[in-house]
Amino acid sequence: MRTNKAGRHRQPASHKAKKPHGQWKMPIGALLVALMVAGGISAISYPTVANWVHQYNQSKLVRNYDAEVKTLLRPH
Repeated sequence: MRTNKAGRHRQPASHKAKKPHGQWKMPIGALLVALMVAGGISAISYPTVANWVHQYNQSKLVRNYDAEVKTLLRPH
């Protein structure tokens, strides 16, 4: 152990205060990487998802239009 000017013993630098168990802090770098990956996946999948939603809405419109035409053409 080392002593300071007052003659008191100091603990080595390796004995720094440790965090209590059970507390975990996410490193900022890992968070940034995760956000970049999520943004990249979103950007890559956007055209596919947008096309699927548009196609789904168009098929509903056609189905509704077809049902409307059938009701109008039905003999009274």
